[in-house]
Amino acid sequence: MPILTIANSKYKDEDGGLDTSDTGLDAIEDFAEYFARTYGDRVEYVEIGNEYNLKTTSTTEDYVKVLKRCYTGLKKGNPNIKVVAFATSTIKDISKNFIRDTVEKYGAAGYFDAISVHPYHTTNMPEGISYLGYTWEGYVKSFKTFLYLLGLNYPELKDVELWATEIGYYTDGDKYKTSEVEQAAYCIRNAAINDANDFFDRLIFYDFQDDGNDKSYLEHNWGNIYTWKDTETLYGAKASYPAFANFNNLTAGSKTATKTVT
Repeated sequence: MPILTIANSKYKDEDGGLDTSDTGLDAIEDFAEYFARTYGDRVEYVEIGNEYNLKTTSTTEDYVKVLKRCYTGLKKGNPNIKVVAFATSTIKDISKNFIRDTVEKYGAAGYFDAISVHPYHTTNMPEGISYLGYTWEGYVKSFKTFLYLLGLNYPELKDVELWATEIGYYTDGDKYKTSEVEQAAYCIRNAAINDANDFFDRLIFYDFQDDGNDKSYLEHNWGNIYTWKDTETLYGAKASYPAFANFNNLTAGSKTATKTVT
């Protein structure tokens, strides 16, 4: 699932945001069609943008204009490609309001096959209350309720998949860091809670590999393996890597029958 960042340096408005002029939109549609024709035999899903609910240089309306043209171009290039929209930071109100506005104000329904969100819960274990005031289970349930209510008036949303395309825990960087053992345990418990509740159709953990070696910078420390550079063991596994391997080996292809919390 590649991401179309939709921020081509040759097509930006005067503020550096998305170019929604006719020229800019034509260009992004042409590129999306070219991408689908070129890579469609290897790509099943394409995500459009990343965390535009946080952008200050582009509006929600801008995002929807580009989403629609990307969708149109991708489907022209390969009708079988599925479009994943939004990729919002968090599932708090800043995410809910963004998604609601795209659908209710700007007509985004029907221009995506899956909804993507980033439901991080980094300040506590999954079963613990985070700074958001929820357990992770409660946090996701509140968002699922929001989507259900939104979908009552938009039948196009009925069969849309729900993906978590970023979720995880970091092992260094600030007071909310986890140990590597805690990272492994929390990620696996997120996966188990998700499967038990049928929350997300896809659960993608961030990050496969550390982005760097600065232990004081949390963005470098989300990986399930160490980075390739300046480490004692290049690509060495953190505890979460074998934990995921074992979890997937034990549960792949199975369906949760009951949920027991101990």
